[in-house]
Amino acid sequence: MNIEARYPEYKTGIARSLNEEKSREIIDETKQMQLWIIREFSPETKPSASSETTNE
Repeated sequence: MNIEARYPEYKTGIARSLNEEKSREIIDETKQMQLWIIREFSPETKPSASSETTNE
């Protein structure tokens, strides 16, 4: 953790609160968020401007 230099008390508190189960939960949630970001912002999953129909 890179917070030690400025916030050593935070590092200690975080270290105390984490166990294997909580760490795995955080990792799983992070992976889910990464997949959502990829799906949301990937150009392959969004219709291109040329393929959209317009009512002009």
